[in-house]
This record gives sequence, C-alpha cells and structure tokens, in this order.
Amino acid sequence: MSVDVTISGIFAGIVGTILGFPFDTVKTKMQTNKNKYNSMRTTFYKVAVEEGLKNGFYRGIGSPLVSLTFLNMLNFSSYDFF
Repeated sequence: MSVDVTISGIFAGIVGTILGFPFDTVKTKMQTNKNKYNSMRTTFYKVAVEEGLKNGFYRGIGSPLVSLTFLNMLNFSSYDFF
C-alpha cells in the first residue's frame, strides 16, 4: 500500500467535502422551503446575504468532513491494494 495514494485519498475527501457541502446545503434548503427558495441562484444569494458565507454554507460540515475523508482514504487505499 502506497503512502501517497493514502494521502491522495485524504486530500480528495477534504476537497470534495469542502467544495460539495454548499451545494448540499442549497439543495436541502430548496427541498424544505419551496416558497422562499425557488431557484439555485436565488438560494445561493439569499443564504449568503441572510446567514453569511461561513454559517450559511458550512454549518455542520464537521461530521461529513471526517467521515468522507476517511471513506475516500479507504477507497483509494483499497483500490491501490487490489
């Protein structure tokens, strides 16, 4: 098992979660409040203005960040091994 593959998996988990989490937040807000958030652009704008970038888009990222980083590390390592 290669160390650089493991590090690549960790990096992929961190970057993928950080980049994808705001989209999941927007998707969830659109699903739960269809009257207020009717398009993706509007939802991004309203969340950024009303809640701020940090609280609006990244609140609750801790658990997915840890679990998806571990999952990607495990996937990359097992693919390299087998």
